[in-house]
Amino acid sequence: MIIGFIRHSKAVEKEFWEKDNSLRPLSKTGNFRARRFAQQLLKFYKHDIDFLITSDYVKNVQTAEFIKKEIKPRHYMINEILNPGFDFIKFQNLIKSLPESAEKIFLVGHNPDLPLVISEIISDKKRMPYFKKPSIVEIEIVEFPYGKISLTYNLDDGEEFPFKRHEPYLEEVGEIPL
Repeated sequence: MIIGFIRHSKAVEKEFWEKDNSLRPLSKTGNFRARRFAQQLLKFYKHDIDFLITSDYVKNVQTAEFIKKEIKPRHYMINEILNPGFDFIKFQNLIKSLPESAEKIFLVGHNPDLPLVISEIISDKKRMPYFKKPSIVEIEIVEFPYGKISLTYNLDDGEEFPFKRHEPYLEEVGEIPL
């Protein structure tokens, strides 16, 4: 089984958003980046994804919609289990709820939840991926629920991205010029 953990693209800045955070949409740059990211994912995955499951936050759904358009997964779901607070137990329950035939699954979620879950899966709590917006860490599940990292990709670097061992979220990723 392959699981792709995907962080949503860049959202409108919080200081410019007065409504509920779950309703915060992608920024113009976020839309541009999500579209390009989805096009890059198509090169890796063609149309070979069983499930694309996203948090119900607007920025996640919008990111997932770009991926859905390019990759055309067999099944698409919006599930609040991926909202902030997603953890290793929720991950296990989500995967167990899917048909046994599901072999390639994309999950669109949030920081810091995704890196924490990944560190549990790979049994290394000190090694957490630094997710830029957007990016993917692919995990090959060796013996459920544990596995190993088989691919990391973010749009900025166009290749594998660095793992941070200490304080992985100190860097901020700003808007890119269009």
